Amino acid sequence: MMKKSLSSTLGQFFALISYISLIIAVGVTLYSIITKDLSGVIVGLIFVSFNYIIFVRKLLRASTISLDEDYFYFKDETKIELSQIQHIQDGEITYLDNGIEKTVFVNPFFPSKNHRLFYKYFKLKK
Repeated sequence: MMKKSLSSTLGQFFALISYISLIIAVGVTLYSIITKDLSGVIVGLIFVSFNYIIFVRKLLRASTISLDEDYFYFKDETKIELSQIQHIQDGEITYLDNGIEKTVFVNPFFPSKNHRLFYKYFKLKK
């Protein structure tokens, strides 16, 4: 069976925009520091903090995951059986790997149809 991605194109685009806006905010903050504009520094720091706390922090720990009927795959082609999954919630997938419980994060913004189907399949299976 063909692998299906858990992240959507819109979610990946949103992640790209979040990273770009963080870089722009850091640039504006640095420019404001160089030009000694206190209001620009304050606004830049607020925007950097907001963007990092709300968006980027979640996106930095997200992994690229795809799945088929029996396994889910990481970007490096490591595969885990679907039967090893313990819990799915809000972009977190908890699974057992050699008896050790691990958590992997997926892009929580704009999940794909495959992600919603995977979640329904998991709930019905339990």
